Amino acid sequence: MLNSNKSNISVGHIKQIDGLKAIAIAIVLCSHIGLRGVRKINNLNSTGSIFFSPYQWLPHGEIAVDIFFVLSGIVIGLFFLKRSPKDWNLAQFYKRRFWRIYPPYLITVICCAALLFKHINNVFGNILISSLYLNGIILDSPSPFNPPFWSLEVEIEFYIFIPFLMLMYRVPKKTKSCILVTALSISLVAFILSVFHTYYPFDGRFRFAFPAHLHFFMAGIILADIILNKSNSKSRRFDILFISSLVAIYGSGLWLTCVNAEPQNIFSWFMTAIVITLIIYGLVIGGIRGYGLVNFFLTLGFVKW
Repeated sequence: MLNSNKSNISVGHIKQIDGLKAIAIAIVLCSHIGLRGVRKINNLNSTGSIFFSPYQWLPHGEIAVDIFFVLSGIVIGLFFLKRSPKDWNLAQFYKRRFWRIYPPYLITVICCAALLFKHINNVFGNILISSLYLNGIILDSPSPFNPPFWSLEVEIEFYIFIPFLMLMYRVPKKTKSCILVTALSISLVAFILSVFHTYYPFDGRFRFAFPAHLHFFMAGIILADIILNKSNSKSRRFDILFISSLVAIYGSGLWLTCVNAEPQNIFSWFMTAIVITLIIYGLVIGGIRGYGLVNFFLTLGFVKW
């Protein structure tokens, strides 16, 4: 929670977050391009030709989505943390979210439907389901028009629950207590999710819904509180933290690629969730408080674009 005596950071736009988003976008693009390349290579290999597949050396796109969810928790968390609950203008918040996301999303869905009209059954029914962000819940699968839309459905569900999450987050009166309680809650949530993932593998109604990714949004809220209430002094040691975290992101992404983002038991699921959350924490703190080349790179105009 905002403490004006501690905070010396602007609570407006944090420009380094744009650079972090660019890194996540790059990971997603590499992952999807690599995946489609593998499909092509497999088709060629089936004819007798042998081609090397680079996909095994590309980080899984799932880890980039995790980064996005943490960053979303930061951005939205800042909106609520820098105001007292009585000053939350939820109507304005949801209005801005709606006009920022829904029109381009709906246009994209309709364009995809037009292009895939002959290849998808019940097109109009699927347009309705997609327009309500209910593919995971109703179809037990991502959108037939554009499967990566599943992450946007999770984001929308987060917006619905964020006021309740922020009210619960504020129950402890002191910032350190809020952070500690939420950190412990993240561990508990990660364990519960690990159990569910193990016994109900790849259940789309769960996998493509907000609860399965709750711990990443919660981590983002903690980071938002830390950003508001801790010194924003920059240091080269945070450059080292950022670079180390970036390398760890790559390694974790390779691990997810090896297991196809499906660890095989409760312990593997739990450790994967906790380790990736901690690595993204280091990436964000290192990126925001980095001093030299890291800060320069993350704030470059073309990176932000």
